[in-house]
Amino acid sequence: MSAVVIRILLRYGAGLLVAKGLLAPEAGLVLAEDPDVQVLMQVGFGLCAGLVSECWYVLARRLGWAK
Repeated sequence: MSAVVIRILLRYGAGLLVAKGLLAPEAGLVLAEDPDVQVLMQVGFGLCAGLVSECWYVLARRLGWAK
């Protein structure tokens, strides 16, 4: 995922948390614009995607779907 998409998702997520009152408005801005958080999100999404694909492959092997 590109940094632009991550930034957009973080802004929407931070806006939702601010709207629900779970996050202060200042913290929402910091979360949405911090480059370190964006890098952590990119790495996290990459690791999750890899983990999901590997789990799906293991499931397919056990059920005989994989060749």
